[in-house]
Order: sequence, then structure tokens, then C-alpha cells
Amino acid sequence: MSPDPTRRVSDAVRNQWRQLGPPEKLLAGVGLALIAAGLLHVGVWVTQGGTLSGPISWRKPIVFPAALGAIQVCTAWVARHLKMRSWIAWITMGGLALTGLTQSSLVIVQQWRGTASHFNMFTTDTNAAIALVIAATTLPVTALFAVITWHSFSHIVASPARRLAIRFGMTLVSLGTLQGLTMIAHAVSTVPTRISAHPHPPYTFGAEGVMLISHLIALHGLLVMMLLLSSLHLGRQTEERQVWIVQLGALGYGSLWVVSTLETYSGHAPLGLGLTSLLLWGLPLATLTLAFGLALRPGGRAAMSADGGA
Repeated sequence: MSPDPTRRVSDAVRNQWRQLGPPEKLLAGVGLALIAAGLLHVGVWVTQGGTLSGPISWRKPIVFPAALGAIQVCTAWVARHLKMRSWIAWITMGGLALTGLTQSSLVIVQQWRGTASHFNMFTTDTNAAIALVIAATTLPVTALFAVITWHSFSHIVASPARRLAIRFGMTLVSLGTLQGLTMIAHAVSTVPTRISAHPHPPYTFGAEGVMLISHLIALHGLLVMMLLLSSLHLGRQTEERQVWIVQLGALGYGSLWVVSTLETYSGHAPLGLGLTSLLLWGLPLATLTLAFGLALRPGGRAAMSADGGA
């Protein structure tokens, strides 16, 4: 009798951890700590109350470290499948751990100080310095993710489904970090307008385009692909089904990113095109949902080992 799904997942997680090298364990450990910090601030919000919207809210110390931590854990798992030289692994994993810890710590500190963290350049010298550090660390993060993404195409050892999911997810993460740089550049270029008129937040493009949405969709692409692979493991799909289900999921999620990007950089608000927007968002969401449904549907035989090996 096969073990229950919870047992299979817990066994896979333990085996995955054992197979991580020291650099990957460093990044995964920091990622888990950041997730814990986000969950801790959920408790703070529940006990103290307060808003979850706006630049000064408990949403920032909850969502920012938790989301960043999840991306770091997924990246550490990806690195296990890559043939990286030891020094490259230490630089990429250590660099992401350091920058992630720095950015998350500053976001948390600013919330406890009662002030905004991102783009807070015109209040006090301290706030400006913190905002500058958060923005400046985006550049090395972009470079480090680019190195990992390149390795995912040139030095990877994984099953076909994992290979596809890793490459797609890492490509989206790299695009997301590049979008982060464009958001910073846009914020800097619109400083005179915002100082004089304050028409909209610094990450608004054109009339109503919200750059943050497309940015976040891209950054979480790897996490979504890892969840899809986990669903395939629970459904015990055959290798052939794994590949085309991952392709279906990538099509759905990639289409979401394309739609959000086009909508944003055309200056439209999310779902700002009425029925057209509903169709443009609805079809990719339906495709992604179908991929997860097919992944969880019991397959013909187990094709993924408990340790999640390539």
C-alpha cells in the first residue's frame, strides 16, 4: 500500500534537504528564516491591528520577507540540479542570502519606525539612505539571478519536466528582477513630476499602469512551477504526462505575465479594459488551473522518486 500524500511530501522534503550542498543550505536556511519573520508579523498584525494596504502597513513586513524567502528556498532547490563551480555557487547563493536578508530587514525596520521603506527619498536622510540601499541591492540580485538562469540552460541535470519548469521559472524570475530595475529607473525619472504634483505612486506607468503587478507575477513564476512539480509528485504522473502538464502550466502562467505586462505598459489599470481584460486574464488563469488539476489527478504510475531526483 503506497504511503499517504502527506508522508510522501514530508519524505521528499527531508531528502531534498539532505541533497543540498552547503551554499544551497545557506540560501534555503535564510529563506526559511525570512518566511518565519513574515509569519511572525502576521501575529503582530493580529494582536496589534492596523492596515494591510498602503506604503506604511503590516503587509510589507508580512509579504515582502515571506515571498522573498519562498523564492530563495526555490532557488536553492534549483541550484541542486545545476553543475556550478564551488566558488560560483558560494557567490550566487551567499549573495542572494545577504541581499535578501538586508532588504527584508530594512523593510521590517522601516515598518516598526512607522515610515515607508521603498522610494522614501524625500523625508529624512535616514529614510533616504535605507531606500537607496534597498534599491541599490536590486542590481546585484539581478546579476546573480542571471547567472543562475544561464546555468539552468547550460549546466543542468534534471528530468525533462523539471528541466522545463526550472528554465521557465528562472527566466521569469530574471525578467522580474529586470522589471524591478525599470521600476527604480522610472521612479527616478519621474521625481520632478511627483515632487510638484504627486499624481500617482512611483511605480505607476502612464495613466494607470501598475508596474508592481507584472513585476510580482514574474518573480513568483519559479514558486508556481515548483508547486506544479509538487502536484505532479502527489498525482504520481508518468514522465510523458509530466512534460506536457508543465508545458500547459507554463503557457498559462507565462500568458498571465504577458497580459499584465502589456496592460501595464500601455498605461491601463488592472482589468481596465473591461470584458477584454476579463478574457485576457481569464483564459490564462483557466489554463493554469487546468494544469494543476491534471497534475493532481492520479496518474498511471509513479514517475518521480521520493527524493525528487533528476
